[in-house]
Amino acid sequence: PSITQFPVDWSYYDPEFDRLVEIASIWGVFEYYGNPVYCMSSDNLPRFFVVDALEKGYRLGIIGGGDTHDCYPGSPFRPVIIKNRPPQMKYLNSLTTGFVEYFLYNPFGAGLAAVYAEHNTREDIFRALYERRAYAVLGTRLRLEFSIDDYLMGSEIKVSDPNYKPEISVRVESDEPIDKVELIRNGKAIYREYGPRRAISFKYIDEEKPCRRLNYYYVRVLERTGGRAWSSPIWIYYTGLRDLIAEVKLRKLVLRLGDMREVEVFFSKTKPIRTMKPPNLSNYSRGSFFWIEETKDYSVVLKARFKSYEPVNFKGRLKISGFDTYTVEPVNFAIWKYGGDLFRDNYAGIIEWDVTPSSNLNLLDTSSVKGLDIHIQLNYREDCIAEVEAYQNGLKVPGETHVNGIKVPKIPFKIVIYSRKDLKTHKIYLTNEKTIKIPADTKYCIIYPAYFTETKLKEAILSIQ
Repeated sequence: PSITQFPVDWSYYDPEFDRLVEIASIWGVFEYYGNPVYCMSSDNLPRFFVVDALEKGYRLGIIGGGDTHDCYPGSPFRPVIIKNRPPQMKYLNSLTTGFVEYFLYNPFGAGLAAVYAEHNTREDIFRALYERRAYAVLGTRLRLEFSIDDYLMGSEIKVSDPNYKPEISVRVESDEPIDKVELIRNGKAIYREYGPRRAISFKYIDEEKPCRRLNYYYVRVLERTGGRAWSSPIWIYYTGLRDLIAEVKLRKLVLRLGDMREVEVFFSKTKPIRTMKPPNLSNYSRGSFFWIEETKDYSVVLKARFKSYEPVNFKGRLKISGFDTYTVEPVNFAIWKYGGDLFRDNYAGIIEWDVTPSSNLNLLDTSSVKGLDIHIQLNYREDCIAEVEAYQNGLKVPGETHVNGIKVPKIPFKIVIYSRKDLKTHKIYLTNEKTIKIPADTKYCIIYPAYFTETKLKEAILSIQ
């Protein structure tokens, strides 16, 4: 799903019809950005992988596919070496994964989907696929069992007890030596068993208290010969997690106990998020533009736009500090096999871009304005700052680089997204109701964490009248 030649659009999701995602095929593996056996026959974009979709809260089962075009589904697919078409220079840029004259389709062959169906009939197989009782294999036909408290892979479990501790059962059998079996929770490995063995089984009780309502688990398997497998996830939705209740009464902040014990309260004289007025891009023929917008739920979007009516190459690097989480969305990017418009993201705050407005790489690439939307969830304990380097055709051009509609004096430069300078902070351990006197000059009050969303903890921001 992540390759630039055929990118997926994760902004759209319909849980009734979007039931499965292909994690591996002859093109490569698309579990997470930077995973082994990534696609070499095209560039890859971060934020477009399977784990990125699961982190959005999408309930997607995992299967393997082929795309072999050989009319023999399920048959061994021999590695094929293909001579690549030489790209024109305008197609390449500094962030391309590297054009190769010859490329090798996934050396482990085609992916396959293994299905837990009641009977070997068309109806039962499709019912099992719809219910996500399936797993993906690549270069192997191993047997994988995965359940949580007797719920099979693909299940959604709703629990009201916030202290519920899931018991996870895994069993893997193969004709080849199994090197490693990993249990993944919310994109991170939390338990491993090592081989080499032809059968690995274990039970694991997850003792960690949930810090989000929706948690997903899946299993990843690696064989000594390179074969791999991935189970469909199992989702646990904690309906009983209690949000904090915060009220303002007579210049006092009243906090009522939720399932957060340690919270921080920040009192501010000014609005905590420094939004900026969007520039009127129609007034400019060329340049780089950066500004901050606020969403309805008080998260922040740092917007970057690059404009030119003729092909001008914009490169740059941005480092964000002081965030809780963030995501990146490309805007008007030219989609091409190699090069085109690209960005890189290390998922730890460093983002790079290489884009060319008005490049006209294909019939759909007609935009004179391209850019990135960086959605930032603040953590409020630290200043949130973006350090930016921006180039046009390899040159620093401060006169055509704008922040909040104002030309920057020099490059690199900083954008202050959030500052704790004027905040008064209280750290509180809640065991029962707590009342705090609000300072006289306070205009806003921030409580973090205050409530649970499906995928993260969120703050509450109160306006003090």
